[in-house]
Amino acid sequence: MTDLKYILFFCTILFLSSCEKAVKKEKIEDLKITNSELQSDEIYFSNKKSKIKNQFFYGEKLEINFKNLRGFKEVDGLVYPGLQLLVLGKNKDTLLFNKDLYEDEIDGFDPKELDLIPQITLAKPINSNAKYKVITHFWDKKGTGTLTAETKIKLVPNKEIKIKNESFTFKEIYLYSENRNEVILDKKVVTDENIYFIIEGLEGFNIKDNKVSIGASVIVTDSNGGLIFENKDIFENKDYSVSEINERFSSYIIFNEKGSGVVKVRYKFKIWDKFNEQNTLLLSTNLLLVDEI
Repeated sequence: MTDLKYILFFCTILFLSSCEKAVKKEKIEDLKITNSELQSDEIYFSNKKSKIKNQFFYGEKLEINFKNLRGFKEVDGLVYPGLQLLVLGKNKDTLLFNKDLYEDEIDGFDPKELDLIPQITLAKPINSNAKYKVITHFWDKKGTGTLTAETKIKLVPNKEIKIKNESFTFKEIYLYSENRNEVILDKKVVTDENIYFIIEGLEGFNIKDNKVSIGASVIVTDSNGGLIFENKDIFENKDYSVSEINERFSSYIIFNEKGSGVVKVRYKFKIWDKFNEQNTLLLSTNLLLVDEI
């Protein structure tokens, strides 16, 4: 179960017209704006999950909304923006750079519907428990206007995952939906969806002949503690190389059916070293099995 593809650190652009439903807004702290000709009525984070200013959870989508960005030169009633995105680490190392997200957009955009929301998935190659600088730079491809917005964010692990660790080390632990290709932060899952507990950078096993011997169990219970599913050793009689375990280690479950309404369940994933069974790592989280996401 180590063949799951990496969640890529990527960015997209959303175009929202005035008929879209209202989004959750949050003021951006320590926002630095440098502009010439281009202006925005309001710049804010959209739909942020953490209640702490400028803090995000690992795997969350960072959305920066530039409300009513204007000042572009119109050509036949259309505008042609350029957008550069840059994310820097602690030592000013470049973790993400896209020179122009609109490089292939040659048809232009209606300025009356130009509410722009750069969106970045905060995952590998960046890590939690660290701070980053996000720089968004717009320019006018038909004129001379520019606008640059710069802020700092902090990335933290998902608080919904409980961890009891005796001896292992790791880089990231998160819950992931293969069907949606995204980290699960709101606990909501649906039937026939592959739900993974993923551990990246796992170390601490005893090694024999460049192999590690892993014990791993999965237990799923209902809200009253009743057993729904249990596998006491999902990797029985199978060894892994050190590099396989360090790259990614995971376990998944699928719910094939559910009762009516929202069903609460608890998903536990335990790992131990069969060469030293005192070494254990226990992960636990609550899930909400819903009809649709």
